[in-house]
Amino acid sequence: MKKILIISFILLTGIFIFVFSCSGKDDTENGNGEGGSKDPVCGNGIVEGDEVCDSDTVSCWKVGHFYPETTATCLEDCSGYDKSRCVARDPDDKCGNGVLDHGETCEMGDKKSCLELDDNFTGGYANCNRTCTGWDPSTCERGGTSTCAQIMSCAQNCSNESCIDNCISSGSSQGKERFTKLYACYSDKCPSGADKEECMIRECFDDYYNCYPNKRCGNGVIEKEHGEVCEQGDTIPCEEFGDEWRAINDAVCNSTCTAFDTYSCVHIDDLTCYEVYECVMECEGDSECKSECEKSTFVEAKNRYDTMWDCYEENCPDHNEECIKEHCKFQTDACLTQLTCPNGIIDEHAICKRGSSIDCGEVKDSDGEPMYEAGTGDAYCNTNCTEWDGMLCYKFCSCPAIKACVAKECGDYKTADASCVRDCENLGNYAGKNEHRAWREFIENCSSNGDSGFDSQHCIDRANQDFPCNVDTPHDKCPYN
Repeated sequence: MKKILIISFILLTGIFIFVFSCSGKDDTENGNGEGGSKDPVCGNGIVEGDEVCDSDTVSCWKVGHFYPETTATCLEDCSGYDKSRCVARDPDDKCGNGVLDHGETCEMGDKKSCLELDDNFTGGYANCNRTCTGWDPSTCERGGTSTCAQIMSCAQNCSNESCIDNCISSGSSQGKERFTKLYACYSDKCPSGADKEECMIRECFDDYYNCYPNKRCGNGVIEKEHGEVCEQGDTIPCEEFGDEWRAINDAVCNSTCTAFDTYSCVHIDDLTCYEVYECVMECEGDSECKSECEKSTFVEAKNRYDTMWDCYEENCPDHNEECIKEHCKFQTDACLTQLTCPNGIIDEHAICKRGSSIDCGEVKDSDGEPMYEAGTGDAYCNTNCTEWDGMLCYKFCSCPAIKACVAKECGDYKTADASCVRDCENLGNYAGKNEHRAWREFIENCSSNGDSGFDSQHCIDRANQDFPCNVDTPHDKCPYN
């Protein structure tokens, strides 16, 4: 009997092992056992296998070059997103490409603490706005006198301690703590009548900037313990950020003093304005080639190039050099010196440093001859660094020569166009221009016997007597001697 029981037990054990092993084999082959891979199930809220998404909805900017206002929903088969509601950006719009480009403050997806934007915000984070030019505060929290700055604003309107206590009572715990420290320091160290803010900055430095955190940047002190690496106005040559940047322009300390913005830096592969033009000229009418040239640049260069190209198309479609000099010189100069001029670099296209000046007599024409009377004023380097602006300089005609100009170019003084007369005056030397202007203005403002201005011979005679315009000093550069 005992022997039979042992044999039965062995048989049952074998059957159990067989069933277990078969069961394990089936589970493995079906992908549910150890070492198997689970088939993706679209709609379970988990991105699996080759799924792109699963039942979620995201802002359009996350799934393509779109504006952020609308959303894209995961397709029913989880193979991608339905972008039909998304609004596409212009191909040249670099906002949303994940790179902080020239002119951008932030990129899509970047956030900034609302407390750094405005003392009156109590919390939250601001998103980068739709154009990447700043921060959208719509998600920031504000209310009551929660922050230290708000408590201080409330307390400034109080005339007694009870009022101040009411301001404090409505503050957040952090706001109360920071205000109490600053107010105690101020009360102790700033005498009555002292400039409150100046005194708090001087005597209660840390407490003041804990209360007004958004004012740290720009206070002239790099507070490394608060994450500052620079101060407003600080710059670093772009090339110090790596070989990928051209050795022109500077990176500027950002609005929170926590990093340097490279938006003004130019990547080594980006074409300058005139390089774009040269590239386009080599395309010989190939529109696709032209488009590629125009895309290989940065915003400022593209804007200047477009302005120059529009001028060419309107005035000089054959790109004739003489026509360009006559009608589009300013636009071409702006394109040629867009990077070197602001940085004080005098290259083959620039002749001076922006803002510099020289005596008017030192300005020479193409033949090396003086263009203006010496010793009467200064000429200033123009905005493109390509010419000396002689607006304040005097030329070479005497007062009688100016009269001769008016007679030839403008007709009788009675009917002469005012702008024509002024053009003639602008040909005058220092004495001639001033004498003619005084003579003319006296007559124009004089009246006698019902007549006025050049209709009055009496006024003309008086001007000839009191404001003589008869000293002629001929000059070979005056065309009306």
